[in-house]
Amino acid sequence: MVTLALGPLPYFLALSILAYLQGLLTGWRPEASWVLTLSLLAHLGAWRLGQRGPELRRISVPIADLPQELEGFTIAQISNLRVGPHVSKRYVTNVVERINSLGADLVALTGNVGGGPASQFRHEASPLARLRPRLGTFFVPGECEYFWGGNEWLTVINNFGIVNLVNRGKVVNSGTAAVLVAGVADPASGLSVDVVEVVAMAHGELTPLKILLSHRPTIAEDASRAGFHLQLSNRSFRAQIIPKLSTSSLYRVDGLWLHLARAAGLRGSFLRLYTTPELTHLTLVRSRTKDSLRPAQSMEII
Repeated sequence: MVTLALGPLPYFLALSILAYLQGLLTGWRPEASWVLTLSLLAHLGAWRLGQRGPELRRISVPIADLPQELEGFTIAQISNLRVGPHVSKRYVTNVVERINSLGADLVALTGNVGGGPASQFRHEASPLARLRPRLGTFFVPGECEYFWGGNEWLTVINNFGIVNLVNRGKVVNSGTAAVLVAGVADPASGLSVDVVEVVAMAHGELTPLKILLSHRPTIAEDASRAGFHLQLSNRSFRAQIIPKLSTSSLYRVDGLWLHLARAAGLRGSFLRLYTTPELTHLTLVRSRTKDSLRPAQSMEII
């Protein structure tokens, strides 16, 4: 069954129909028919744009002193998939197939995978179990997982074979080089966060590459002080409907690169203005000049 959830659009459509009927009752007014036509076109256009799936965005991230074995290391990141009444199993399958086609070394799910109760939408999310990166799929929850039952979504995702990184880390090996992949809890969980402790518990202090998953970007300064090279986070859902906020961004925070991903799914409406859902493919490269480490953009965490 396909569920169409169009948020505020039906209300605009209803107002347009009322305007059209008023024109018929009070004397034909051409502007009434134009309002109805334009509303219908916007309605259909927003639905089509929202359902065609995420676009692929490729970003190169220069890392100082990156070991040669990690040159070209790739990460596929998705955030805010929000599987639920607005995101179908077919949509999730499309996302998974696109990710698998990239042949990434690692997949990062940076929160808000669930957009409804896990008991109701685990079937729609099930294609995520077919993700096949070389070194594993890693996940940190966002506020939505806790809003829709917390541990229920975490259990479902664990059952998919995805590594849950709530205040923990894991060291994986790419050739002879070790990589620390760590994650922190979302503030909605009520859990405290200590990124230094997360590194220590994973015995990742000496790894030449440290990657942090955090749904919210606000911990970036702490992550930089803890020695992380890259943090993967989520850009506000305001970026779904406000063009000024729609561009995914790579920021420099002290010694850390911070990437903010645009939403891969939908929330409450198919309405998007000059923006589409996004799948990000990041490639790590060894920086050779100081210029390659200058800030990509001014700091603008939202």
